[in-house]
Order: sequence, then C-alpha cells, then structure tokens
Amino acid sequence: MIVQYWMTYVIMILITFGLYWVIARASGKKFDLRRALIQAVFACIGLTVYFLILAA
Repeated sequence: MIVQYWMTYVIMILITFGLYWVIARASGKKFDLRRALIQAVFACIGLTVYFLILAA
C-alpha cells in the first residue's frame, strides 16, 4: 500500500531540500546537505508512520 505513494515521498524530500536551501540563502549561511538529508529521512519516516496509522 505504501509503495503506491512514492510520489508523495519525492515531493516531501523536494520540499525539505527547498526549505533548507531558502533558509540558508536568507540567513547567509552555507547549505548543509547532510542536515537536509537527515531531515528528509525523518520526514519520510514520519510520513510512513502516518500512512500506517491511516491503514489500520
């Protein structure tokens, strides 16, 4: 069931990277790829838990 929502995960990852890039540009700091990847992983885990709760 969760596999059919792959595009939702892609959009979630793109939004996470986009937000980190905008925040880095606005604050004048360097874009931190490692931190953005970690946040994207946590967002995907949270989305998976959300879908599992909905499926129950």
